[in-house]
Amino acid sequence: MPIELKINKDPEIELSIWKVAEPASYFESKLNIQDAEVSLLEKLSSRKKLEWLASRYLLHIMSGRSIRGSFTKDIHGKPHLNDSDHHISISHSNNHISVIASKLLVGIDIQTYVNKISRIRHKFVSELEDQYIDESSPNNALHIIWGAKESLYKAYGLRGLDFRKHIHISALDCKSSYGSFKGKIAKDDYTKEFDLFYHLFEDYVLVYAKESN
Repeated sequence: MPIELKINKDPEIELSIWKVAEPASYFESKLNIQDAEVSLLEKLSSRKKLEWLASRYLLHIMSGRSIRGSFTKDIHGKPHLNDSDHHISISHSNNHISVIASKLLVGIDIQTYVNKISRIRHKFVSELEDQYIDESSPNNALHIIWGAKESLYKAYGLRGLDFRKHIHISALDCKSSYGSFKGKIAKDDYTKEFDLFYHLFEDYVLVYAKESN
């Protein structure tokens, strides 16, 4: 069964996490795989295939539909659920799949802790955001900032965002296992503010963004 994120109390958002312990055949038996999808699945590795199947099944459960709606990606790679007015976003890491849906712009990122994140810090953390990081223990802050910017990038849905120049994170306190903060996308004549939320559990960092209204 999917793990519902209990911290999420926002009625404008549907968010679920599935800890995948099932084989691909489990999801294949529950999904009405379309002909076009069969050829796509044949090209995927076994791991990518399992992620693909599990995420579609979780999205289907969340939709409440009796017949699975078609899942497509636009030319920029942003996912859409056909015949739905909800924005959706999907993320996966190891055996966890996360899906978020809302009528507002949303994005989600789930990741395990990785040592290399400190080596790419200069690629996504701005000089201002550096001030939010406790240098004696930077790991949580770096992963949360990365997850926040991934979530905002997905919510934006277009290519060409520079993580340092165009995506901005407000001050955050990451001493707790969960929390909220603010973010903004500003590029050319596009500016939009978002509410951001993080949740630390097991060896995972979950961050999701919701358009401020």
